[in-house]
Amino acid sequence: MNQRLEQWEIFYNCHRPHSALQGRTPYEVLRENRTADAVDSCNSLKLFFSNPSSP
Repeated sequence: MNQRLEQWEIFYNCHRPHSALQGRTPYEVLRENRTADAVDSCNSLKLFFSNPSSP
């Protein structure tokens, strides 16, 4: 069950466009607002959201 939820979370944040974000994914918005080395891949979203104070 956890693996399926994790797969859905990655899809939702990294691949699914959101109308509230003008058709962008949360990952794309995050990349625009963070330094390139802070979020280098969609997999780092999980790390970012577990520690949002990281640079």
